[in-house]
Amino acid sequence: MEFLPGGDLMTLLMRKDVLDEDTSRFYIAETILAIESVHKHNYIHRDLKPDNILLDKDGHVKLTDFGLCKHAQIRSTPFTKVNTTELSVNFNQLKSVLDKKLGYRRCRKLAYSTVGTPDYIAPEVFCQTGYDETVDWWSVGVILFEMLVGYPPFFADEPSITCQKILHWKKTFAIPKEANLSPNATDLLLRMITDADHRLGRNGADEIKQHPFFNGFEWNNLRNRKAPYLPNVKNEISNENFDHFDEEEPFDPAGKKGGSRKVDMKFIGYTYKADVEEQRSMLVKVLKDLGTI
Repeated sequence: MEFLPGGDLMTLLMRKDVLDEDTSRFYIAETILAIESVHKHNYIHRDLKPDNILLDKDGHVKLTDFGLCKHAQIRSTPFTKVNTTELSVNFNQLKSVLDKKLGYRRCRKLAYSTVGTPDYIAPEVFCQTGYDETVDWWSVGVILFEMLVGYPPFFADEPSITCQKILHWKKTFAIPKEANLSPNATDLLLRMITDADHRLGRNGADEIKQHPFFNGFEWNNLRNRKAPYLPNVKNEISNENFDHFDEEEPFDPAGKKGGSRKVDMKFIGYTYKADVEEQRSMLVKVLKDLGTI
């Protein structure tokens, strides 16, 4: 895989806290182009979040983590009421709940849990009535909100509360006045973080590109523009923009570090981590509370 030394959008948000509208416009525009490409291949990404938006050495966006992509027939014609693909909630669709953000050090006014939450998941994903590619546009709206405001719109200390906030978004979603967003930015958020039938992007990415928030924006030459943030990259294999973890010596039953040990081939490729298993149990509880399992 291509190595991208610029880190990810989450790291950038940790460092900058809040991005101004011009900077946010650049990164969300490149993300929109990436999602448009995914949809043109008849796939729904389903796991959009700042952690999965990487930056190359020049600070440009590249989308990653396609493990939860779902093949679906993406409509290329104006929106009409259709029967969406039967995509029931399952364990993998809520992988975000299991993602442990080691060193989750965002400089925000709110205190963040060290355990990932399903902040970016569209409400219809939690239901078993089916959904379509517009769930990705909901996630893009949530990411833009976080860029401009400084935290996700449905943040809570407990994943189950976040899920409930998303399910009842009509009552819980609000843009804080102290964020001082422009009318165009406010309108874009309101039109993306809304129900699927009225969500901007239901007629394709061009619908979003034509929103007044992007007035005068040069979409065709975006990759050649200078990015607003240039990552600190010393060479082609720089890792300054990634978290560093202490490596542990492999376990040796004989007590010799670095010694050889017999490997059970049936367990090659498998790992067990107590904290992950604890989060797995927590997710099952969340899903039960939501009545999805």
